[in-house]
Amino acid sequence: MKIMQHDFQNIKQKTDLQLQEELSVRSNEELIEMNIKLLRLLSLYALKNGE
Repeated sequence: MKIMQHDFQNIKQKTDLQLQEELSVRSNEELIEMNIKLLRLLSLYALKNGE
């Protein structure tokens, strides 16, 4: 019974780690998208103002 509990703990730790990795990847992708949008806005602004 102890072995099964230990295995369960290992599996839980792995899934927790996977979830954290997926969340950080997702938030990184969202940050990249936001940065691209900001760069587009900045370049539009610069074009309008002849800079």
